Amino acid sequence: MGQARKKIHIGCIGAGIAGRSHIFDIISNGDLQLDALAVKTLKTRNKVQREFTVTNCSTDYRGLLKMEQIEYIVLAVPNDIAPEFAFKILQAGKHLLAEKPLLIFGSDFFKFALLQRISERKISVLYSRRLRKSWRYVRELVREEKMGDILSIEFHCNGPYRQRFSKQGHTFRSDARQSMGGVVIDTVSHLLDLMVFLFGRIGTVVSAQLVTEQSTGLEYMGTIVIDHFNLFRVTVHVSNEDDADEKKTALIRTNDGEIWVDEKQFAMKTANVDHRFADGYLCRPVDVAAGEPKEEHILLTDLLEAKQICTCIQSIYAEAGINLKKKWIFPRAKVLAKRSGAC
Repeated sequence: MGQARKKIHIGCIGAGIAGRSHIFDIISNGDLQLDALAVKTLKTRNKVQREFTVTNCSTDYRGLLKMEQIEYIVLAVPNDIAPEFAFKILQAGKHLLAEKPLLIFGSDFFKFALLQRISERKISVLYSRRLRKSWRYVRELVREEKMGDILSIEFHCNGPYRQRFSKQGHTFRSDARQSMGGVVIDTVSHLLDLMVFLFGRIGTVVSAQLVTEQSTGLEYMGTIVIDHFNLFRVTVHVSNEDDADEKKTALIRTNDGEIWVDEKQFAMKTANVDHRFADGYLCRPVDVAAGEPKEEHILLTDLLEAKQICTCIQSIYAEAGINLKKKWIFPRAKVLAKRSGAC
């Protein structure tokens, strides 16, 4: 009989929307063991313990950092305080699995790079699009030069963030307290990560028009254009459609035909090819810590890639005329949302 695989011990800091998703993924993987969870309030602790039957759950994250058996820590706290927690995780000698985008200000990169070198720990940002079958296949087509010359890429998306400040919102983002971001952090950052994943580089932001919610200053729709090194342009359209279903689609036009990707299927149509298959995740981000899927090597977003995304996010806000520092340093969305009557 084969020897049983050694479980990988994981801790988690944060149990909001993203945190609960990662917790579910951890406890669903037999090769992972959730040893400890740190949350902000007793109310959250009681709720998570009921939902996931987590025994070691505390409002003090420092005890989690001291647990010797824990190898990886999933960090899922608000974006503005994520770097502070991430530094402490690395200083404690743990591998970091951080919720996106981790880097908001480029100046944090140098401290991360230094801590990573000193601690010899891994830093991974948990972008999930690169773990979908469709985008893995598109990357293969790009690398093997099987899709022709790309003429343009269009991303179209609408999603829960559009209802963030509405009392009548019918998705989880209808509660303004659930997010510190806006549409750029919530969704566009995923698309920027796909550009890094597919091509290794993103390009230059040509224009960015973002519509913001008056009381909070958080953007919820807009259009962004990126020039990919004079080869083709990438256009991101974020709509405010009144639709209960979250939708994300991509259209890649080439000199040979078109590739269409949405959350359900991949479709490639050229003069000689008509190829379709159902889309889905090969694995979840935390599964990669356990070496999943076993049949192929998958890498999560690393620190250098996160820096590329951070730089592009800063350019998007600059083009849109949004003061990034003021957006993140001044009163938090929770306070502003209360003023707007959204919660």
